[in-house]
Amino acid sequence: MDAPWRYVVGAAPNDANGTPIRSIVHVRVRVNGVWLDFGTRAFVGVYQDQIPWPPSARGKLLIFEATVQQGTHSTTFQFWLRPR
Repeated sequence: MDAPWRYVVGAAPNDANGTPIRSIVHVRVRVNGVWLDFGTRAFVGVYQDQIPWPPSARGKLLIFEATVQQGTHSTTFQFWLRPR
């Protein structure tokens, strides 16, 4: 069960002039009604990481949430998952 769950978040890597755009991603997971914070990271283009689910998460419905911010714009993605 301790196999890591890999995720990838992407954002526009460059503006119209070709200048790299710095993005910020904030990741959290809701378990049993409680949000667990997995941190905030800066990236350009693509960010990837992994989360090792503990055995106690097996069979529980979780909500994975990633909020990506570029300047004053932000977008939040949520995915339901159930570790096996």
